[in-house]
Amino acid sequence: MILKNFFVIEGIDGSGTTTQTKLCTEILNSFGYNCINTFEPTDSPIGKLIRKILASDYSVHSNTLAQLFVADRTEHIYGRTGVQENCMNGNIVISDRYFFSTLAYQSLSTNYNQLFDDNKNFPLPEKLFFLKIDPEKSLARVDQRKHKKEIFEKLEIQKKVANNYLNAIKQFEELGLNAVIIDGTLPIEKITEKIISNLDKKPKI
Repeated sequence: MILKNFFVIEGIDGSGTTTQTKLCTEILNSFGYNCINTFEPTDSPIGKLIRKILASDYSVHSNTLAQLFVADRTEHIYGRTGVQENCMNGNIVISDRYFFSTLAYQSLSTNYNQLFDDNKNFPLPEKLFFLKIDPEKSLARVDQRKHKKEIFEKLEIQKKVANNYLNAIKQFEELGLNAVIIDGTLPIEKITEKIISNLDKKPKI
């Protein structure tokens, strides 16, 4: 199922997904739409636990982490005031990451087919934007953030994650996913322009 008015921005660490999600949300709101900026892991108790695990504050089995993502995503999409409810009410939702991240990252330590089965019934976004960038360049950006690195923020891991992303996108394109791959090394404003132009949303005011 494709969820109308739901859009997702994906990419490896440091690719600019958070920046673009926020900028595009601001622009669409300036156009007169009611656009909501969201993200995964969410800021729910489950999402906060996931972030602590990613920051190495806790250690859990890889299958446990994968199931936590599914639980967090279930509330994100289907919970009260979640993505589905907002989209059905005519709002636009742009998410910084979705289950494509799970397939790209968690498949490093968890069986891909298991992850696919656990996530295949979540609705597809109306359009997915993937910010493609070399891991060396993206991690250079991560280093500039001056924060404690997460468990996946290593060069060899990011190379595998980038490849996993492309494989997952190709698989879901065969199932009806509309994906747009954008050069993540372009200037920030150029990337934003490309995303907005592909959203096909014109100013209302």
